[in-house]
Formats: sequence, structure tokens, C-alpha cells
Amino acid sequence: MHSFTMSSSYSSRIQVTQITMIISLLLCGKIRILVSVICFLI
Repeated sequence: MHSFTMSSSYSSRIQVTQITMIISLLLCGKIRILVSVICFLI
């Protein structure tokens, strides 16, 4: 039982890291698009 809870918390931690990585990638992409649009306008 204890080992099962440990593994479940470990998998949830991996999911959280994956979600944060995806969010950071999306934010970087949006920032890059904004910078390119601003440079294009200027």
C-alpha cells in the first residue's frame, strides 16, 4: 500500500512537470510570435 502511494505520487509529479514544460513552451512560443510581430511592425 505504501509503495503504491509512493508510485502514484511519483507519476503525478511527472505529469505536473510535463504540464509545466508544455505551458512554458507555449508561453515561449507566444512571446516569440509577439516579438516577431513587433519587429515586423517596427
